[in-house]
Amino acid sequence: MQLSTIAASAIGSNTVALMLAVVSYLACYRRFHKKTATSACLFLMLLLTGLSAVSDTISSILDGQPGNAVRIILYIVNTCSFITTVMLLTAWLLFLFAFFDGKLKKPHFLLTHIPMLVGIILILANPFLPLFFTITPENTYLRLPGYYVLVVVELAILASSILYHFIDKRHAEPFQFYSMVIFLAPILIGVILQACFYGVSLQWPSVAIGIVGLFLTIQNQSIYRDSLTGLYNRAYLTYLQQRYRLKNVSLAAIMIDLNDFKNINDQFGHQMGDKALIEAARTFVSIVGKKGNVIRYAGDEFLIFIRSPENEIGETFIRQINEAFAKQKQTEERPYFLSVSMGCLEYRLNSSNSLDDLLFRIDEKMYEAKKRFHESHHLSRQYE
Repeated sequence: MQLSTIAASAIGSNTVALMLAVVSYLACYRRFHKKTATSACLFLMLLLTGLSAVSDTISSILDGQPGNAVRIILYIVNTCSFITTVMLLTAWLLFLFAFFDGKLKKPHFLLTHIPMLVGIILILANPFLPLFFTITPENTYLRLPGYYVLVVVELAILASSILYHFIDKRHAEPFQFYSMVIFLAPILIGVILQACFYGVSLQWPSVAIGIVGLFLTIQNQSIYRDSLTGLYNRAYLTYLQQRYRLKNVSLAAIMIDLNDFKNINDQFGHQMGDKALIEAARTFVSIVGKKGNVIRYAGDEFLIFIRSPENEIGETFIRQINEAFAKQKQTEERPYFLSVSMGCLEYRLNSSNSLDDLLFRIDEKMYEAKKRFHESHHLSRQYE
């Protein structure tokens, strides 16, 4: 069997796609074992890319070869390729929701899975009711109008990713937008070229390149994340300073310290102390939501920045945080009791008012609150 130029080209480009998928998985092996929505979506995207590259290669090799068995295989591999395309779009949307919202919710699954199931049903019906492609009597793959409809839908979904960022721009970070662009740019180029020029196999290599770019940008962003709690870390403060210093931004800042946290470590061990830190972080995030940023500043100290023109919004969050911790109960699995001391300051961050000045002033307010806590509980004045 002599390979055509198109088949040879497809083998080369899809081999690159498969190699990129495998290398990306091996390079980020530990990340895929983290039980997070983004990791699960990324792994699924890599898996689908690898399977699609294999399917596309088989289709290119067998295209135009005689035999009923070849005809059946061509229908199977091309059907698989279309299904993986639909599933990849679904995985990307789920990743997008998890990336921006922090977790996946039921509406996210309904919004993505219903169209996916409809698409898969139509694709499975294609051999009996040709919509997307057909295999000619000469066993040659032939695109049908449904293929171009799917390409338009694919491009629309990918483009809407950028729109989703701008809808949520007030809460999203610029580096999240860069991650999307790096992922989408090669894919959009590859899909358009493959749709315009028959025989050019660029979709799956471009998807693989996009995923690699996405991995690299996410890895770079990890310098801003605390490995234990998943919150932003102290390095993020430098980023905020650079982002806001020329924008004259009004912020409500809250500095938080966990009261008697050292006693939790001493009495119950550092593993239980880590559990307490994670619990506190989740409490802060659940209250702040998209209205601000929660940062693990140092040890058992946290910072909350709320970008809002509203007066006394910081005091509102302080009240909600105190109410949340007041509702907690001690159990055998959770033998500790958490409380917090907080300082709040409304501040205008610009080229004249530095972040260091804000941190110094809010730190004083927090320690005043901590001093009052120790005095009210008849503890030593040598507070942490």
